Amino acid sequence: MQGPLPISEKCVLYHIKVLIIMCFTQYNFYEVINLKDPDEMLDSLVMELRRGAVILGVLSRLFESQYGYSLVQDLEAKGFAIEPGTLYPLLRRLEKQGLLESSWDTSESRPRRYYRLSSRGKEVYKKLCAEWQELNEKITQLIESVKE
Repeated sequence: MQGPLPISEKCVLYHIKVLIIMCFTQYNFYEVINLKDPDEMLDSLVMELRRGAVILGVLSRLFESQYGYSLVQDLEAKGFAIEPGTLYPLLRRLEKQGLLESSWDTSESRPRRYYRLSSRGKEVYKKLCAEWQELNEKITQLIESVKE
């Protein structure tokens, strides 16, 4: 087992946990419980649940360089659709956090910005996967323990 995480990686993991908790406890809670249409309420809850998984999904596809639209297509082909309006700000934020590196390719008629996991991004990705697996196991146990 490795020593303690550097503070910045601890912060990333902590914030992701907080976001997941917020999805279920605070963020949109009052809006969700006040929705009268069950389908509308379910859509809102699913959207909140997906928000916690989007970062992990995006990071998983960036071991190889990709530009934004190719990443949208790649994720969609894997059954994980994401809107470009959600993806592009996320890519910029992840780059700012040091998890991604980017470079411009101007060799074609249309310049494209390619994103790839940085070495720090790879480390954080592995740790996020472990956190995801642990969370998934706990949620699965909770779901399976319910007797309908």
